[in-house]
Amino acid sequence: MTVKMKLLEVSLGLATQVFMFMDAGQYAKQLEQLGIKKEEFAERLVQILEEYNHPSTKVPRIRRFTIEITIWMMNCDEKYIRLFTGLGMEEELECVSETTSEIECFNIFSGSLGLRRHGTTIGSLVDIALELMGTS
Repeated sequence: MTVKMKLLEVSLGLATQVFMFMDAGQYAKQLEQLGIKKEEFAERLVQILEEYNHPSTKVPRIRRFTIEITIWMMNCDEKYIRLFTGLGMEEELECVSETTSEIECFNIFSGSLGLRRHGTTIGSLVDIALELMGTS
């Protein structure tokens, strides 16, 4: 299970980097080519936050990456705001806000020891996402 968790975390991290260079049209085209429905992708992001309702030492960046992708999607297309709202993203974001841990503040690790902090806290990311959803 740990290998799957790590692969998911790395994939989400890669997606956050790739999405920075894409616009809404390119994103939609890629989803279509891969046979992924935007609703299914959004639902999976909500499920990830449900599954990781507390920080994990095995995949300490998974919630951050999920929230970063969520923010990108809502900025990309306002339809995602309604979609995420309907899927319960607000509740999951509030859970993240209540359970944030120190380990989620780092982006470089040596084993389980955090070496370099992110420039933006996970709490700030949650606030941005909730603000986009109109619930801050």
